[in-house]
Amino acid sequence: MAITASLIVSNTSAVTATSFTTISWTPTASRLALVSILNRKDSGTPDTPTLTGNSRTYTQVTTASFSTIGTPQRRLTVFRALNDSFTAGALTIDFGSGSQLGCIWHVVEFTGVTTDGANGASAIGQFSTNASTTTACLGIPLSAFSGSDSATYATFGVNQNNVFTAKAGWTLIDDTAGCAMRMGTMFIATNDTAPAASQAGNRNWGGIAIELQTVSASTVGRASATADVQMQFSGSQAYIVGEHRPELFVPDRAGKILPQVGSGSSPDILAAIRALPRTVARAVRDGIMLAR
Repeated sequence: MAITASLIVSNTSAVTATSFTTISWTPTASRLALVSILNRKDSGTPDTPTLTGNSRTYTQVTTASFSTIGTPQRRLTVFRALNDSFTAGALTIDFGSGSQLGCIWHVVEFTGVTTDGANGASAIGQFSTNASTTTACLGIPLSAFSGSDSATYATFGVNQNNVFTAKAGWTLIDDTAGCAMRMGTMFIATNDTAPAASQAGNRNWGGIAIELQTVSASTVGRASATADVQMQFSGSQAYIVGEHRPELFVPDRAGKILPQVGSGSSPDILAAIRALPRTVARAVRDGIMLAR
């Protein structure tokens, strides 16, 4: 399943403040949200933000300070979230007691990523950071990817306002300037162990690159709820089921589908279904109804 990316929220603030608030938005179920944040502080190292909102947890993936590397005045941070329990609302980017001179944020949602792991943890295959001083471009090396169908996301920050140029084949999701800095987020739906971006002129750069993992076809079980065989299921493993169209089935515990438990809606079918774990029972029931 190919991974796709969609920009949801993007904005900037040049107000000196200890916290910043996005517009209200509504997350989408079963989609990974990555929130990239760039902040500036000219006196002392820029503070690391926390992120709250939507009645769900946002977990920091990584953070990197830059501009310059020795005495940084910019910080780039990425957060992740993935769950089906949320509310519409704004996000609060909070820096505690530390006043920042400005902030830029991008919220991007991804379809097709694996939903295993807590809060989207399994969707992140790896991540890497890099920084440079007075260069026209920045690359962010990644290790070999865990799957051929993984995608690549990168976010870059600089200390000036020139427009970003994405690496060939990449999509520039958004490019936002404000308060003597600029942030660009980029995506490619394939493996790329060398994400990169460029600008006109030499700048101070910071960057974060992330491998996004999908449910690989080589690791997905294939089953049929109407096949004349006994199907074994492992808990939390994904299986392709469905008689008329492919459907993804992820039981929450181990179980089995029994063949030939009867016909029609007789009591022996109902008894067999009730004896199975709940999620497997639904697959059996749906398979019988499709076969009728």
